[in-house]
Amino acid sequence: MTNYWMPVANDGRFPDGWTSTLHRTNWTVSLVMRVHSQVEQGVVRLLPRLLDSADARVRPILQSSWVVGLLRGGGTRTIEVAGEGSMANDPYLRGHMAKVGLGELYDQIKPLMEQGLAFTLREGTVFKSRTSEWILLPNGKLVLVRFSGDGVLGWSPQELGFRGPEGQLRDIYNMVGVFLTPEGQIEKVVQQAGR
Repeated sequence: MTNYWMPVANDGRFPDGWTSTLHRTNWTVSLVMRVHSQVEQGVVRLLPRLLDSADARVRPILQSSWVVGLLRGGGTRTIEVAGEGSMANDPYLRGHMAKVGLGELYDQIKPLMEQGLAFTLREGTVFKSRTSEWILLPNGKLVLVRFSGDGVLGWSPQELGFRGPEGQLRDIYNMVGVFLTPEGQIEKVVQQAGR
């Protein structure tokens, strides 16, 4: 467990939340899981359950040779899996996708989000970074849902269906709908609506 942090509660007496990064020695290097838990009277009650379920939670990533291959070679990529929940739990995602004409796509992929494992891919350094959010489906296929930066892996924003102004790329997440094969080949790109 690294990068742990406990924000102070409103009354300043006890922390009310605990966040950390988990990496296990049997996982691929640069594969981590974010752990968030409530703190009740100084005790992180969910921690044992989160630790017990960690290996099962990341298993789909470890079974995807393409995703694991992204981390080989000791580069600057990191994959971060959430400790609980799915991207379908994000209450704002549909609204953000609808703003760029991808609301219908969201409705189609919401069941996939509930079945799949969401993960974040971070590429680069603090000074030049890219972040993208993905869903790994039970059948091994992938969906790229949003990104920030000047592209994802070797793909340009335009190849990913982005149609906004260049200045938007670094500051916010840009919604996309890119479907990939288990081998990481783009199968389908849903274009954003023109702006």
